[in-house]
Amino acid sequence: MGLKEVVFPIENDRPYGLASACFLLLVTFAEIEGLAFSALGLIAGRTDLFLGLQVALAPAAFLVAFVGAAANYVRHRALQARVRYTADLSGNPDVTGFADRLATRRKT
Repeated sequence: MGLKEVVFPIENDRPYGLASACFLLLVTFAEIEGLAFSALGLIAGRTDLFLGLQVALAPAAFLVAFVGAAANYVRHRALQARVRYTADLSGNPDVTGFADRLATRRKT
């Protein structure tokens, strides 16, 4: 499995798994830290303040990244379960017959 399948699993017909959620966590954490460094270290010119705030900034950034990755993971897992359940129902002849009867009633 290549990096492309981990980063974009849905586009490559693969399930959204734990590896994709962990990759999202790392990318989001790096983006938050980079934004904080850009704001404090580069624009304000206070690299010492950025380094001093790492005691509070790093756990807060990790928490925000974790919540985002976990929410995305749960959302994709629920969607995959719904698709699997619908596919199981569509294979049932009773359900297919009921859907056909409903379709003919709506046409008339």
